[in-house]
Amino acid sequence: MSLALLLMACAAFVLVGCSDNPAAPVLPNEQPVQVPASLEKHRDNPDFTFGERNDGFDHNPEKWVAGRILQMRNVHAFEIVRATHSRVTGRMEHYLSLSLNVSTGEGPCHGSYALVPDAITDGVWEGTYQGYRSRTEDPFVFTLPLKLVAHGRGGVIDGMQAKMTITITVLNNALYYPAPFYWYGTDGVGFSNEH
Repeated sequence: MSLALLLMACAAFVLVGCSDNPAAPVLPNEQPVQVPASLEKHRDNPDFTFGERNDGFDHNPEKWVAGRILQMRNVHAFEIVRATHSRVTGRMEHYLSLSLNVSTGEGPCHGSYALVPDAITDGVWEGTYQGYRSRTEDPFVFTLPLKLVAHGRGGVIDGMQAKMTITITVLNNALYYPAPFYWYGTDGVGFSNEH
């Protein structure tokens, strides 16, 4: 008899439930999805836009071929940067490194830079960039989407951080192939904030 009462009590707990919360259970696929807020503004609303063009570089840098890959290290180069904000417009000095397939001309690129804004006499942006160079239909023209990160040092940009993206068009010729001969970039976007 006591066994029958115990079984009935267990069945009652299972059917009625022993929770103080009378809400129906929620299945995993019925739970609302929580998406974290983006840490970066939408691409259509950047803090500034910019373009850049090559302003000279070392045409005889340290380079060698290993396993059909042309290696170039710390190529000293300069660029003119024009932006919609004066704190980014200026001259960039950088050192780039490339690993390019000698047949296709494709490969990774990375480097470090210092950008001295024209309008800021006591500040400089210091940063790094990276990307991958890809072929186009023209064997002497390549595209190189770059991601850049910069930190402001000195002046009104001290303590600021900037993140930028731009697609560089790289031109080659038969004499230097696959090393770059000239490059420029348009439609770059950037986002800046305080540390």
